[in-house]
Amino acid sequence: MEIVNFNNFEDRVFCQVFKKYFEEIQVHVEDWDALFKDMNADERDVAKVLMEDGRIYGFIIYRKDELKNWFFCETIGFIREFWVSKSMRKQGFGSKLLEAAEKDMEDVNRIMLTPAKRKESFYEKRGYRKAKIQALNCLHVYVKEL
Repeated sequence: MEIVNFNNFEDRVFCQVFKKYFEEIQVHVEDWDALFKDMNADERDVAKVLMEDGRIYGFIIYRKDELKNWFFCETIGFIREFWVSKSMRKQGFGSKLLEAAEKDMEDVNRIMLTPAKRKESFYEKRGYRKAKIQALNCLHVYVKEL
């Protein structure tokens, strides 16, 4: 099992795995082709995938983004999507994917994400803390200060 950089969100194998992930989190998509095309077009997104023998068993998609207003600008890390196949969970692969993404973002002051409720303790064990803000999708925001 290896973690590799990945940049083709329209790859057939990736698309199948991503659809499985959205099914698990119960997100419905009307136009999958448009979604994957948009993901490919947004060059800010970076992905790492957990692979073996051409199969993808997990992925993390993240980016560096800016929080700014009239007074300040801060570059933050933002984890957009994160999934590990049920057959690979509880074996440390999620931690390895997260560590790989964090390493790529070590030049930012903080990393933010919105975890599913059942995953909050996973992030808390890795130094993420619930922030006093809520995301626009009404999920809690977790932050790790670097």
